[in-house]
Amino acid sequence: MREPEKKMTKTQRLDRIVPDAETYFAFDKAELKPGAVDKLDVLLESIRSSEGIERILVSGHADRTGPEEYNKRLSQRRAEAVEAYLRERVGTATPIKTVGKGESTPIVTCPNETGSKLIACLAPNRWVEIDAEIKVISQ
Repeated sequence: MREPEKKMTKTQRLDRIVPDAETYFAFDKAELKPGAVDKLDVLLESIRSSEGIERILVSGHADRTGPEEYNKRLSQRRAEAVEAYLRERVGTATPIKTVGKGESTPIVTCPNETGSKLIACLAPNRWVEIDAEIKVISQ
């Protein structure tokens, strides 16, 4: 007698989007800039065309200016701003989790800059990453 085939289910990353910081957030702000909408709409098309989306994780980041705890809250608010935009368009069927990582993952350090030049230099550290995971069934 032959045993039935077992189906294995695993989660696989569909995509990781690391947006251009200048497009998404201004210094010390958590509101999406107008250019962010177009980039998020491209991501939404990718999500909608993929079957089996299991969850979306939005991680917010901040630069090192200001107190660490403030930056953690700011990065959380940035992640929540992206979540709100995505939620409006994908509904509640797809779980979306947000996390604020503060200044823990800098892209640039700008050690020789001060004042407004430092703020401009640190712009790449004001970003979000968006991970979408799909369920893959293998036999």
